[in-house]
Amino acid sequence: MTTVSSATARAIYDSRGRPTVEVELRAGDVVGRGVAPAGASTGANEARERRDADGRGVADACAAFAREIAPALVGCDCRDQAKIDRMLVELDASPQHSRLGGNTLIATSLAVLQTAAEAASEPLWRYLASSNDLAMPLPEIQIFGGGAHAQGRIDLQDIMALPVGAPDWPTALDWCARVYRAAGSL
Repeated sequence: MTTVSSATARAIYDSRGRPTVEVELRAGDVVGRGVAPAGASTGANEARERRDADGRGVADACAAFAREIAPALVGCDCRDQAKIDRMLVELDASPQHSRLGGNTLIATSLAVLQTAAEAASEPLWRYLASSNDLAMPLPEIQIFGGGAHAQGRIDLQDIMALPVGAPDWPTALDWCARVYRAAGSL
């Protein structure tokens, strides 16, 4: 079964100890969950989180989910990701998704995706690939961090190493580690 039968949202804590939104969807016996990621910096054009008046909690975001998003999701086919994502954007209908909150919308979209993968009895990566023509992705290693984390030292958010041309995974990791250590010694 791929029809959403129930939808709930709750506050959980992220890796920095801040409340964030987790959405749980059920489609028959299948359960999918999505969690809103949170970063330390937000770009000028990024979706805005919905936070409580204290600036921390997400109870208001969870209440808005229960009031507006959950009723619209129940009965939807979780395999129709694009349709559901359009519906979420239309439900919010505010600049930068601030009314319902980018945190709520992203957690919901991720829960839809996880539910669809579970309904297909596939791991998420296989469900997303929808092909057998697969290759192992290259690791990307952060060499220097910037943006809000660097107190203005550099404008770029991240400078990454990508080991293009590595013949295998162990070599790719070794190359990244060597670049990281060399950059650190400089």
